[in-house]
Amino acid sequence: MIRILDWTLKNRLTVVIFFALVSGLGLYAVAITPVDAVPDITPVQVMVNTKTGALDPEQIEKTVSFPIETDMSGIAYVKDVRSLSKYGLSQVSINFEDGTDIYWARQQVAEKLQGAGDEIPQGLSPQIAPISTGLGEVVMYSVVAKPGTPLAEKTELERLLYLRTIQDFVIVPYLRRSIKNVAEIDTTGGYKKEIHIELHPERLESFGVTIEQIAERMKGLGENSGGGYIQPKGRQLIVRTSGRLRNLDEIRNIPIKLDVRGKPVPLSAVADVKEGYAQRMGGATSGGEQTVLGIVLMLSGANSRQVALDSERALKDAPLPPDVQIELLYTRSYLVNATLKTVMKNMGEGAVLVVVILLAILGNLRGALFVSLAIPISMLFGAIGMRWFGVSASLMSLGAIDFGLLVDGAVVMIENTLRRLEEHKG
Repeated sequence: MIRILDWTLKNRLTVVIFFALVSGLGLYAVAITPVDAVPDITPVQVMVNTKTGALDPEQIEKTVSFPIETDMSGIAYVKDVRSLSKYGLSQVSINFEDGTDIYWARQQVAEKLQGAGDEIPQGLSPQIAPISTGLGEVVMYSVVAKPGTPLAEKTELERLLYLRTIQDFVIVPYLRRSIKNVAEIDTTGGYKKEIHIELHPERLESFGVTIEQIAERMKGLGENSGGGYIQPKGRQLIVRTSGRLRNLDEIRNIPIKLDVRGKPVPLSAVADVKEGYAQRMGGATSGGEQTVLGIVLMLSGANSRQVALDSERALKDAPLPPDVQIELLYTRSYLVNATLKTVMKNMGEGAVLVVVILLAILGNLRGALFVSLAIPISMLFGAIGMRWFGVSASLMSLGAIDFGLLVDGAVVMIENTLRRLEEHKG
């Protein structure tokens, strides 16, 4: 200890430069440290979701959840595997040991899923959930019709079908392009638009067409393909087919076979083609009325306050039709700002109280200021450690700082120094 003190006193400029550099590094760590209201204690987790259609929960558990759960148990560093089977959905959660790299874990799960595809019913496609956690919901909003517009006067079904279409094809793509560190934009409520082809058995029989033939004919619907190129008169022309369908009439006019006279039989001869909606398992309400709810899920480990602020700005600038508006229901930035305000207020009052008490106890202004310097310097050092170990700035991490412990050693050393100086003067 004596050698350290001697070296410090002989190299004062070096010590000042060192603390200045480390303090600057601490300020940089404060600027890039994720900020949240509470710490995220979610384990390293990968979730596998499988949409199972019309299978019942018992079949889902036996033919989907159990095979996937069994395959995932063989991955290294897996702590436990859990599954949930309910109508229309199989969800398998794989929890890894703390410290496991999430991207490595997702890669291992993806490799196992390739082998599990042969063990589950044909046509089902397991998907890995976005890289988010239970605290990843940073912004919630609803898509509603503007009061006084023709859309607001439509029936609830027509209105919700239109609003869900705007959410799926306008708002969600725009938010994904505009916001950084967003894992997914989840949508609940409304009616998802579909095109329904309703077959008439008696017409099928009269034209000699089976349902399997119709299904096979519809497989390539909307697909584009290339045909190479041709070179007429020294020019190169690219050959292509455009399978894009622009309206329902183009679907109705698709030929499904040739009749006895060699004329094509359109799909409309055996079926009705119209717009419809997918069956849904639930809905969303706001203010007692059904609505289309959007939820912004942030990337695991991101700065929730910044993602929330970016989401708010993007929602204000979203390119909406004149009869549609977005209502903000919840934003994490409000909770984070309130938490930071409380923490900073308490920390500021605590720091002032410590300085006043030190001044009263030591009776020396310069000594009290030297001791007080231990508070910001220690916090900047702590910020470097928080960033290094991935600890977010939250109510728990910042509110747990004890100023008494920070200045305890400095008080003892300064008091002893002042005593010796007084003795030396005497």
